[in-house]
This record gives sequence, structure tokens and C-alpha cells, in this order.
Amino acid sequence: VECGYKSAQDGKTVDGNPLIVAGKTFERGVGSHSPGRLVVRLPETGSVRFITEVGIADETNGQGHMEFLAFADGQLVWRSGFMKGKEAAKVCELDLTGKSTLLLELETGTEGYAHDHAVYGDARFEVSAEGADDLAIVRPLFVGADGKIYDETADPQTLEAAREFLSLTQQIAAGPTSDYVAKDARDPASTILK
Repeated sequence: VECGYKSAQDGKTVDGNPLIVAGKTFERGVGSHSPGRLVVRLPETGSVRFITEVGIADETNGQGHMEFLAFADGQLVWRSGFMKGKEAAKVCELDLTGKSTLLLELETGTEGYAHDHAVYGDARFEVSAEGADDLAIVRPLFVGADGKIYDETADPQTLEAAREFLSLTQQIAAGPTSDYVAKDARDPASTILK
């Protein structure tokens, strides 16, 4: 996870407040900040959908200016357009069937990154029954300083950088119609099931 201010949060904003966009509260989701990005490896079988509502957290009091982008296998598949504080959340629904990776990116507006408190409200993956056998493939990836994408098979020093990502991806990948399994980078023999 790359987060432009503080760190990405499970179920709250980067400042630790509830996930609220234009008065709408999200009980689950992820709070982050631009510039930032999050990368996830997807199941190789069955159908996979990613659904979320994005916007700028109300804690900015109407400030902030940023754009949410989504890339599947390196190709741009969705963009919110630049959003401002107090603007209603926008729905992002993606069919990722047959895709290997999803990159969620936050782009800063021309005013700089101040107050770009991003919300991925009710973020979830929906996986078909055929993909259920392949859930172990839904696992975190991250982009290294060299621009390459790495996963939990990387060297131990690289894995340390992925620890925060594992926690965040567990939240974003868990949805009402799917389970999630990932290896904990600190202990390759362990699994997390949600």
C-alpha cells in the first residue's frame, strides 16, 4: 500500500474517523490518502467482481480534490473523474473475470494532496462458486521502488514492506458473498481466513 499521508486504515479514515462521504456513512471499507495505490492479485477461475463507493471523507470539511482510478492487468478500466469534498460518493462496479491483478490508484488534484482523504466505502470482491476453490489466489501485491509488482513470495526484507498491505487487502477483499484467504508475510505457513 502506498498512502500519501499517515497510513491506510481498515474501516476508518486516515485520521481514524468513521467513513462518511457527503453525509453517507459506510460501516465497512478502507480509508486512504492520495497519492496512493493498492494492488490485489485475483482468483484465476470463476467470475470476480469488485464493488465500492468512492469519495472524499467528510472530515475534510469540503476540502480535497482527487481522482480514483482502477486498472485491471495494467489497463485503465474505471475512473471517477476529479472529485471534491462534500461531493456524493460514486459507485465503482468492475467485472474482473479473467483478470490477474487489480490496481486501485489515487491521483492528486492540481492543488496538491492536502485533505485528499479517500474513502472506499463498502469495498468488496464477489467471487462465483467456481472461483471459491481458487480463493487462495486473492492475495496482496505491492509495487516496489523499482516499479515491479511483488507478492508474499518475495525476500524477507521486501515482505516487511508488505505487512500493512496484507491487513488492508484482507478488509478490501472480504465481501458478503466471498471468503478470503491470504498468507501472512511474517509467517508463510499461516493463513488468514475471513
